[in-house]
Amino acid sequence: MRDFYSKYLRDFQNERTVAGLWNRTLELALLFWLVFLGPALSISLLAFPYARRDHRMRYPLRIGIFFALALWPETWMQAHYFAPAVALIFAGILQCMRHLARWRWRQLYLGGVVVRTILIICVVMTLFRLIAIPTKLWGKSAWPPGILNRANILRELAVLPGKQLVIVHYDDNHDSANEWVYNSADIDHSKVVWARDMGAAANQELLQYFNHRQVWTLHPDQSPPRLDLVPANEIQPTAIEQKKQTLRKH
Repeated sequence: MRDFYSKYLRDFQNERTVAGLWNRTLELALLFWLVFLGPALSISLLAFPYARRDHRMRYPLRIGIFFALALWPETWMQAHYFAPAVALIFAGILQCMRHLARWRWRQLYLGGVVVRTILIICVVMTLFRLIAIPTKLWGKSAWPPGILNRANILRELAVLPGKQLVIVHYDDNHDSANEWVYNSADIDHSKVVWARDMGAAANQELLQYFNHRQVWTLHPDQSPPRLDLVPANEIQPTAIEQKKQTLRKH
């Protein structure tokens, strides 16, 4: 957790410099382009100078500028941060396409052909994307987002008899944003409980609290992630439990 916050603290401090703010602006523009435009819809921006002069676009453009200025100081950025302005963004794109459709060369309305081509490209790319994801056309990509290995391991543990405890051991080079330890609200009654490895000594209290569970150690940074069952005889009792056992003997 310290590594996670230290990383974003460095990002925050870097963006308070002129160079860092400039790089931040470029990253924001690139993210916007990747999510909302791409190569196909970027063609519609050729008509932006005409759409900008449209009196009906003055108010939406002012809102868009205000929104961009409000978003600009954010320390880090994800695509869903644009969510409040999605309708506004596509209204602007549609207005650009409307003006683009009016373009003509001599007696030929080439703008209409260009707009239809843009729409066809978008439909084809959508279908291609829908087919490529389940068929893994691009190989083992990061899509869909999330830790698929964790989901697979959870599925395997969920069908085992009894309750399970998974102790997750991260390597020194682990990406702190790639978190495996999540639990439901009612941890004690969960089928599978996830915990971070705190070291052999500190883990004993955890193991004793969940002494009715089958214990596993997980190394998620190995390829593939390694899941090992901890034999019951390797789980050492805590100092308190040892005293209780001693008192029982006497």
